[in-house]
Amino acid sequence: MATGRRSAPLRDALLKAAAQGTMSAQASARSRPPETCARPNLCQEVRFLFPVLPLFNALAAAALARAYNNRRKSWRALLLFLACVGVLGLTLLAKLIMSWAAYWNYPVQFWFH
Repeated sequence: MATGRRSAPLRDALLKAAAQGTMSAQASARSRPPETCARPNLCQEVRFLFPVLPLFNALAAAALARAYNNRRKSWRALLLFLACVGVLGLTLLAKLIMSWAAYWNYPVQFWFH
């Protein structure tokens, strides 16, 4: 690895050029990643999550069943159960709102023609 005096002139020249703004736009564009790298292709990433979604559903169902069975044991368990029901209600409300928005985005009259 080149260290010391050999790499210093190149480093100094690059720093001087950057400070003066004389580096070409092409050279500076090569030094940073393209804009598309900021958001990776989600299809390639989501496909790895599909096999574990049934496991997440099973774990969520087990947690809700436990909260339901323990709701009468203490006030904390009741509070946890009510929080779970509230989250389920908010999820249902969000689904209804998004379905309503999708209905108006794609009206029924176009579905059968």
